[in-house]
Amino acid sequence: MMTHNELFTAAKSFLKPGLSKDRISQVEDALSIVLDTGYQSVVDDVNNAVNVKGKRLLEVGSGACWYAPLFLVKDAASYTGVDLFTSLETREILDRHFALELRTPQTLRQMPLSFSEYIQCFSNIEAIQDDILSVHYQSSSFDAAFLLTVSEHLVDVKATLQKLHDLLVVGGKLYLTHGNYYCWNGHHLAPRNVGAFNPNKSEMREVADWGHVKKFVKNNVDGPHVNFIRLHELMKIIKDLYQIDWWKFYESPDERGGTRLTENLRAEFPEYYREELLTEMAYCTCTKVTEKNLSHPDSTNEPFGHKTAIIINWYNHESGFCYITGIPSLGKLSELVLLEEFQEIGPAESLHEDIRKIGKGRYSIWGNYLYFSASDNSDPRENGRTYLLLDRRILHESALHPIFHTSVPQLTIFRWLGNFLSKISMKLSPKNQ
Repeated sequence: MMTHNELFTAAKSFLKPGLSKDRISQVEDALSIVLDTGYQSVVDDVNNAVNVKGKRLLEVGSGACWYAPLFLVKDAASYTGVDLFTSLETREILDRHFALELRTPQTLRQMPLSFSEYIQCFSNIEAIQDDILSVHYQSSSFDAAFLLTVSEHLVDVKATLQKLHDLLVVGGKLYLTHGNYYCWNGHHLAPRNVGAFNPNKSEMREVADWGHVKKFVKNNVDGPHVNFIRLHELMKIIKDLYQIDWWKFYESPDERGGTRLTENLRAEFPEYYREELLTEMAYCTCTKVTEKNLSHPDSTNEPFGHKTAIIINWYNHESGFCYITGIPSLGKLSELVLLEEFQEIGPAESLHEDIRKIGKGRYSIWGNYLYFSASDNSDPRENGRTYLLLDRRILHESALHPIFHTSVPQLTIFRWLGNFLSKISMKLSPKNQ
């Protein structure tokens, strides 16, 4: 590993010719601060994940990427940083020794020149203040892309990862680190650690011990918001687009709430996996292997892993018109169809935002959870209707249709199902999730 002096000398070799002595002196001072504030570890982490040598790099949500010249030291061919919120005229750099704390004047260092002035001094480095979805590059313009604790802030995760898929060459790498909203301090507000929790402060009591999961909060109304994406949702989007090389979930350490999930607290969140309540960070490296758009494959002709009916007996309000419930791992869950009062509703595989904002029977199965809305956007906890998940093959059996299109008593239908199915219908409650 190179020393700070060696990195400092190597980075200066990428300065453009013809710079004034004063500007060179400012850049040298800035480079010294970059190294003193711990950004070598960021570059090393990305290099370990994607091997930057010879690669055209793209960072999304780069902020003020004062560390960009260090990628050239690692033999990257070029670096492009895109960030919507950080001004190119900033003169501040976050001291990474305080990376886990809220930003305050004490966690920031002042630079001797603006970020735009600094970046313009180097060859093969570009910084853009814009939304990545609005930036225009030709397909296959980059060899590797990375997002460092950015995916939890994206307005449209699916569209962003699709855009990066288009911008990467076949064989290109994507590296992503994701801060999980559903962990103890995933709210991005105070308190960030257990030691800082002051129960006398109402704003802390509202979010501490997973209070932010009971009532979703925004971390910054004037800047990047948190999108509340769940871990299995994120991994599903990635898997649909890329070949996953490796991934890892890291639990919150004790000082950041890792041991505060008591059994009583756990019982308050039946719709969430224990793993996602305890996972603080997710890491993933993947590869673009083909040119494709994000879509759900048509698997209606594939063999079914089960024949079952699932009667939904509990559901919690998620947001807007959307409600959520857990379902068991019984074969190919994507082949289940949602019925309301024994009539098929939908469309299935709807975007979660459409379920929340439009509803009207839209639903989606993600992992072992069902996101759904009532056909008339009423509250399914109060409308008295029966909701049933049924295997698509059973639904479309011609013998089944008459019984579902007549006013047959529910008990008769359940008896019919019990005789028809190879597995007994399961009535779910939170305790057997």
